[in-house]
Amino acid sequence: MRAKIERIIISALLKSDNANFLTLLTRHGLASSDFSEPMFRNIFDEFLKICSGRDCPTVINITSKLKPEDRTFAWQIHTENDFIPFSELESAFLNLKDLNKKEKLQNALSTAFNLNNSAQDTKAIKILTDALKEYSTNEKSILNAPDFAKKLLVEKSKERKPCVKTGFYKLDNNLSESGGFNPTSLNILAARPGVGKTSFAINITTNILKAGGNVLFFSLEQNIWDLGDKIVKSFSDKCATVDDFISNVSKISNTGLYISTEARLTTQVIENSIKSLSAKNKLDLVVIDYLGLLTPTVRSQNRAIEIGEMTRHLKIVALENSVPILLLSQLNRRSDQDDSIPRLSDLRDSGAIEQDGDSVIFITRDIKSNDKDCVISIAKNRHGRCCDIKYDFLGKTQTFSESQLKKS
Repeated sequence: MRAKIERIIISALLKSDNANFLTLLTRHGLASSDFSEPMFRNIFDEFLKICSGRDCPTVINITSKLKPEDRTFAWQIHTENDFIPFSELESAFLNLKDLNKKEKLQNALSTAFNLNNSAQDTKAIKILTDALKEYSTNEKSILNAPDFAKKLLVEKSKERKPCVKTGFYKLDNNLSESGGFNPTSLNILAARPGVGKTSFAINITTNILKAGGNVLFFSLEQNIWDLGDKIVKSFSDKCATVDDFISNVSKISNTGLYISTEARLTTQVIENSIKSLSAKNKLDLVVIDYLGLLTPTVRSQNRAIEIGEMTRHLKIVALENSVPILLLSQLNRRSDQDDSIPRLSDLRDSGAIEQDGDSVIFITRDIKSNDKDCVISIAKNRHGRCCDIKYDFLGKTQTFSESQLKKS
């Protein structure tokens, strides 16, 4: 049974269109040590090496690095099955992980049984405890109605993390009933090139910093000087002289701003950074500029699959860490054909961006005429209303302000 399960998984890995395999690998995870057959382990190891580089994990790329006997074995498996249904492949993933857990438990029982003298009792208990934790399944996450009701009441009694205000009154009022970004939301900010995605994200960042909040800003497009210059200009209206600049830098140094300008970033590195900072300070917002420059953890020939895996991972990160993420994204080329407000279908590379985003916000501005008038459109919103809001854009300082701002 085990050999058949492993063969199904490796067969899917070697298919020319291995999108299902990539999806399940990200969802459930596997390691070469999960395979009992050495040839399967060798094929899987080579697959991971290729994924960590720039090449696509095609059967030709994988087999070219294998030993002759492994290469022959891989091509034999590759030609066995034409198509493996998604449900069958997912069952194989889950069954293999379950078999490995059972084996670990059996090995732990055997080891603990052999530790039969009193001096080894504590060690035996620890081995069994660790094994039982490893063997635990996801059944605890499935609640019946009474348990669900109890959990709901307990969660209701807890102090809920407030929404994070952007500092823009009208935008906040429409994003959610409480005002601002929901604390577990993935928010997409998209626009055509040059319209002001980064500037608007920086405006939101500086508004939160001025309110005493903490922001983690990932910039994959700009160096520390270019990004810092925009942040300083956004932080204060006064930035005409060197003294003004120094004064603003001094103010920023006392805020909760964290910046990364690492050009090659994966969603896993972002998750690790968020967890590390969250352990020390509460994060109010994470900004990622921008999605198209992120490095996929697992490479695919299908860009939509790569984008989908990254946006899904970021949504999970927002949920698990209770921190809103503002993810910047480009629009596809078709949106350049007219100056109308973009549509959800204009999001570049994947429909998964729209699917995973709790809110999708578009910026529209006529950059040819250098018009200060622009529109911020909430095109999708799980926690509030969709609407169009008129803004003024000041190019000199790269700042936005709501037209005819209504004060609370």
